[in-house]
Amino acid sequence: MRFNRAVSQSAAEEYLADERYQDAAGRFRFVILQDSLVALARFRGKGSVPGTREFARMLEDASNRLPPGSKVKAIADLTELSKTPMRAQFILGKWLFANRSKCGRIAIVGAAAWERKLATAVFKIARLSDIAFFQSLDEAKGHLGIDVTMPELG
Repeated sequence: MRFNRAVSQSAAEEYLADERYQDAAGRFRFVILQDSLVALARFRGKGSVPGTREFARMLEDASNRLPPGSKVKAIADLTELSKTPMRAQFILGKWLFANRSKCGRIAIVGAAAWERKLATAVFKIARLSDIAFFQSLDEAKGHLGIDVTMPELG
């Protein structure tokens, strides 16, 4: 997969990254708004280890395109995601730990209670303190102080 440059529907802002993934279990879309360096990810279906590995690869590719010293704010919308394997969460936690200097505030929306508990433990171990969980996108946007439209999965 390669980065596709597109125009955001809401802010007429170019994407630094626009990636999609789909397998038998589920699908997701990941974008980074170029001017504001806000990352948005929307997930649907069941989480999978192959999908999480691909997401980590996309994160790595995108992080290599960031201006030096920049930090990205992010929203991950998990409201339509179910049954994420524990191993998948550890893969993502490992990536976050290795790249925490590039991560600003992160808002996670719609995670199941057991996912929040496990993720909170992983984030504490990784010393990631700017991650919070929310029930709605509006709460997450307010926490980050941003007004964006989440990308459609298509």
